[in-house]
Amino acid sequence: MKSLNNLLFVLFLFLSFQTLAQSEHIYSAEGKIMLNSSLYFENCINLYLIDGKKRDATAICRCQIETINGRFTNKQYKNYTKGRMIDLDGLMQSDPSVMLKLSQCITSIGKSALIKVENDISGYINECKSNLRSYADSVGLAEKNLEDYCKCRASLIADNNYSDKTLEKLSNSNSHLYYYFESECGDFLEKETKHVPNLHEIEGPAFDTLSFYNIRGMSYLNVKLSVFDDLFWMLDTGASDLLINLEMEETLTENNVLNTQNFRGVRDYELANGSIERCRTYLVDDVKIGDYNLKNVSVSVTDKGKKILIGRSLLNKFGTVTLDNNLNKIYLSKFNSRQ
Repeated sequence: MKSLNNLLFVLFLFLSFQTLAQSEHIYSAEGKIMLNSSLYFENCINLYLIDGKKRDATAICRCQIETINGRFTNKQYKNYTKGRMIDLDGLMQSDPSVMLKLSQCITSIGKSALIKVENDISGYINECKSNLRSYADSVGLAEKNLEDYCKCRASLIADNNYSDKTLEKLSNSNSHLYYYFESECGDFLEKETKHVPNLHEIEGPAFDTLSFYNIRGMSYLNVKLSVFDDLFWMLDTGASDLLINLEMEETLTENNVLNTQNFRGVRDYELANGSIERCRTYLVDDVKIGDYNLKNVSVSVTDKGKKILIGRSLLNKFGTVTLDNNLNKIYLSKFNSRQ
């Protein structure tokens, strides 16, 4: 609990202040004066002052004083006293029930995440990374990406002073807050970070215009993948990669387009409808769309169904992609719109 470590609450043993008013003291279980509550309160306020709001800090500190006052015995204090200094941090951590209550003092004001970020940023980041570890391992995400993602989340919480109640909306993947966090930080969860077109992976003109079919609200576009040069793929901007079926994988393997050298492992593939499929993934060069030849395109294989999809990994090769649903046209540019 970093809040305690920050203070380290190694405080003077105020045995000489027996004549002070009772309200200024923190007592042992036997009623012996052990600490100056005003000093504790002052240090605590400085630690938990949130965005200049003393009221929240006051509530936390009063709760903490009430928790430890009369809690520990003289013997327990003695065990954590060296000279005339009490290691109150160590004393508190020796009692799990006290630590739980101190934690509840913080959560009771509804800003525990904000307090964690502002007073124990490394603790928040480690907790965030721990929660995402299984996902990171399944997709082979680099440790730095995971670290940067959690730092980004911490920054958003601190900058916006989010309450715990507001942050509960993050569990709803359809909420505005969820999309805000993902738009600001989500790129760190990709193996490649913020999208920057790589001109070395695109051969072709500066601009190109392609036609697509619009059937029952879905767009279908011709993409050539090695020997498959006359297939139309469903455009799914919510999907990750080019998605092919099992039969195509077998043919591409026979033609050595897919092999052990360009196999990138197994990963979870998310479709636009939110469903997750476990897919084998390859990195291929033999992809053509319009007048462009593309390299290093991520291709995933599903064992379910026949549909083939165009996802973000292909479209993100381009600087600008514009869809015109009225004319059934897609406009591609190698460069960002600002270039």
